[in-house]
Amino acid sequence: MKINHTNYFKDGVLIQTDNMQTVFTFSNVNISETFALDEKGMKILTKFKNPKIVLDGNIVKASENGITAKIKTAVSLWSETDLTQIKEVANSHKAKCKLGTLKKAIAFVSKNTNKAILQGVNISKNYVIATNTFMLFREKNIIQDENEDDFNVTLSSEFVAALEGDNEEIIEIEFNTNKAKCVIGETTYIGRLLSGDYPKTEKLFTYPIIDTLLITPEDVKDLLKYTSDEKNDIIAFNNDLIEIEGNISVVKQNDTKIEIEKGARVSCEYLKTAISVIEEKDLESGFFIKIGFSQNFIFINDNILIMQIVKQGE
Repeated sequence: MKINHTNYFKDGVLIQTDNMQTVFTFSNVNISETFALDEKGMKILTKFKNPKIVLDGNIVKASENGITAKIKTAVSLWSETDLTQIKEVANSHKAKCKLGTLKKAIAFVSKNTNKAILQGVNISKNYVIATNTFMLFREKNIIQDENEDDFNVTLSSEFVAALEGDNEEIIEIEFNTNKAKCVIGETTYIGRLLSGDYPKTEKLFTYPIIDTLLITPEDVKDLLKYTSDEKNDIIAFNNDLIEIEGNISVVKQNDTKIEIEKGARVSCEYLKTAISVIEEKDLESGFFIKIGFSQNFIFINDNILIMQIVKQGE
């Protein structure tokens, strides 16, 4: 069991949601009593592994190994009708994608509330996409059935973050105009959809690559650990040097030269985000990250794009 803002036990099911009620989860549990707990009460209950539960008025007695906790219940928020309506996704369509791809994408969503559609992850039959306008993640969707209907839907980052399971699993998402539902194992997840048209990004991946650098993830991580201000420091690729530009300058000599006129400069924070989602199976020749340099962007392993901050000398 996990701790959430609202935790409601009913007929062997634990219903949970955050304080804004943006994501609901319905999980099977070995507790048959009906009661609700707030966040503090749930934190105490989760200290027990397999407690005996006795409900005494507005007190839950949880006992195990000679220890008994008396936890005050909270007010239940929902009626049976409410719960039925929460779980129902009327006039629904279906979408499929790999869970691990969704999980990687949420690192790239926008935190800007003025661009609500960019606060989610867009999935279609072809791609899973997320962007904050300064960096963009796009990974080909894995659909096992070529006859699958087309779909295009933007899931909230809160919904994607709540999903738990095997990252290699192909999950099915049921959705309508404003709601998404996903069942993984014995847990049902309900979340909101983001309305509006997700920006077209296809043309960004057609920019010609001027030069390419192969570098190990370890070399990038070793350099990035020297940043003194990750959010504001810049990493500059220029000929055979890779330099952190900030309050404290750090330079790494690279064996390979890159022939980029005036160099390429990108955010240390964004580069670190891009590196963090690269898996071992995605490495070139089993060892290297491929960084492709275009006139206005750098491409990480062809599927992550980072906007160049500015060209050196301008």
